[in-house]
Amino acid sequence: MSESLSHLSAITLFVSDLPRSKQFYVNTFEADVVFEDDTSSCVQFDNVLLNLLSARAADDLISGTAVGRRGTPVQFSVWVEDVDAARATLRERGVPVSEPIDRPWGKRTADLEDPDGIAWEIAQDIAPAE
Repeated sequence: MSESLSHLSAITLFVSDLPRSKQFYVNTFEADVVFEDDTSSCVQFDNVLLNLLSARAADDLISGTAVGRRGTPVQFSVWVEDVDAARATLRERGVPVSEPIDRPWGKRTADLEDPDGIAWEIAQDIAPAE
């Protein structure tokens, strides 16, 4: 059985002023903040999360891609049941994908980019780090 890669779950925007961006999304769309730390604020839009990430933290999140260097202002996330299986499927298709990383916010992720340098990640739920 092939891992589904067609469920868009989260969008990350690399922002220059995190407090200003958070205020805009919370005030404008009445979006609830579901996660927040020093470099990001994640807000909920129905079934899609919008992660506002300080642009200076982009290299820590996007391993192996050229987000900061090409000026790509966004990352798209596709949630899967098994990142390792999805990564194997993508690699079989000839798509370069980074090694998976367990993130402290409860996701296991692997990064890739489209032909124009747009950043994507595949992610699965795991227990958050304590």
